[in-house]
Amino acid sequence: MRSYDVVIIGAGAAGAVAAVSAAAKGARVAVLSKEPAGYGNTRISGGGMAAPVLSDEDSPQSFLDDILEAGDHINNEELARVVAENAVLAAAVLEGCGHLFIRDADGRATGSSIPRGGHSHPRSLLSGPAQGVSMARALRDALACSGVDVLEDHIATRILVPMGKVEGIVGLNYLTGNPVSLGTAGVVIATGGAGWIFYPHTDVVRFATGDGYALALDAGAELVDMEQVQFLPFGLTHPVALAGVRCGEASIAGPRGRLLNGQGKVVLEKVNRMSRAQLSRAIAQEMYKGNVTEHGGLLLDLSPNLECEEDRRIYEERRRLGLLDQVRLAYGLRAYRLEEPWDVAPTAHFQMGGVRADSWGRTAVPNLFVAGEAMGGTHGSNRLAAIGLTEALVMGLRVGKSVGDKRLANEVSSLAKGEADKEMERLNGLFGACGQHRPVDLHRRLQKIMWEKVGLVRTEEGLKEALNQLSAIEAEMEDLQASPVRICNGEVRDALELPMMLTTAKAITLSALVRGETRGSHLRIDHPELDDSRWLCNVIVQVERGQMATRVEPKRCN
Repeated sequence: MRSYDVVIIGAGAAGAVAAVSAAAKGARVAVLSKEPAGYGNTRISGGGMAAPVLSDEDSPQSFLDDILEAGDHINNEELARVVAENAVLAAAVLEGCGHLFIRDADGRATGSSIPRGGHSHPRSLLSGPAQGVSMARALRDALACSGVDVLEDHIATRILVPMGKVEGIVGLNYLTGNPVSLGTAGVVIATGGAGWIFYPHTDVVRFATGDGYALALDAGAELVDMEQVQFLPFGLTHPVALAGVRCGEASIAGPRGRLLNGQGKVVLEKVNRMSRAQLSRAIAQEMYKGNVTEHGGLLLDLSPNLECEEDRRIYEERRRLGLLDQVRLAYGLRAYRLEEPWDVAPTAHFQMGGVRADSWGRTAVPNLFVAGEAMGGTHGSNRLAAIGLTEALVMGLRVGKSVGDKRLANEVSSLAKGEADKEMERLNGLFGACGQHRPVDLHRRLQKIMWEKVGLVRTEEGLKEALNQLSAIEAEMEDLQASPVRICNGEVRDALELPMMLTTAKAITLSALVRGETRGSHLRIDHPELDDSRWLCNVIVQVERGQMATRVEPKRCN
């Protein structure tokens, strides 16, 4: 069992910055990542990052006000304040790693001249055509120069907390098939979100399976507002290989863009003024009525924007930055030129709910921390555009400095070693398992349940049906089959992810059942109104006596 001061699970923006920051304090740091370091949703992002620096009228306070307004005021206000006040520092940290935002001749950062989804001012710093790829390269380079031990292609399966505090972590090296065990008194969960449980109706990477939420619950931490799953309003609907890929948000519509239903009737105008949650809800309600195209979506008509010179200029800017390339690939040249409408439907994008923690990333479990999308509370019921990377970098930096300063004692007890041995025996036992069910088949069933019952539109009946169907999968999960091959065994990887996907799916479903209103990204068609008199509160999930339980708490600030 190798020993470290801190082990970080995940190597996207939050995990990479946390690792580099902790190592800079002299801590011995290891990073476990399912993907190559710096990848994840960071790498496939559009490269936009929100900071209040593009307008003289803007300020951190204005930024904070927008975050709270977008989140319908169920945000953790202290977390939101920390993000708003440190956004400029986060951008500087990323540029310090080697990434460059677009700047003018005087060296001042420039960005989109139009406020994006829910912002009252322009705030989106732009990264140029390379977008998230440039960010990923910079983060990967920073890790390579930091002295951190980076264990790529490793999946974490258990955090060891035998006496109520962190002592280690167990996982599997996917490339070799060998279990690994690391002793540490500090763990940072930076695993990103859970959009993959809605596949194919998602724009996230394959590895966003909700691991961090499940690991945190198992270790004794709490989750908050897991029902708040953000759907980007405009995702591609076809061809099958590109279904779910994002093609924009409200601002892409321009001032004259409009939405048509499957019968060609205009159902929404001035859509660029709506937040992500408002627009996704409006589209979902029209889809629920069945007024859809042959591909199951609505039509986004941007052609009226071609009539105005200023709007054409904005289109050209987006085209140069590569923001329309996916539309050209899917729908052809005429759609790329805005001459034909786009067939669109909402796509699962971001998890606003997550592991409950304070503004230094500390959870209820001693020496268990969280950063990035795995953390809940900052965004409340809806995330502003381009703020995900801002939050990841701000909290990654704070958590990294915090754990780097502590120099946590990391003696591993005999209890922790015994738990590690038991977990490694379980991992070894998956190879060559001769059960009846292929893990990937259960993946697909779970994803279908989540999209149809817990996706865009939710009802009490549908959510209860989902819980029953998820329970059936949980029973079948005890009888899996997998190849005995050790090297790059995808069936074993699927088998390890399945229980974590199931735990996360149940947490989302239970929370959605509890919140009897419509708020932000949570649309209960049987409770269609926002109800501050009863629901200005947070839904908490925890494990009690081996069972997942929920409770409702009045909103707290920290």
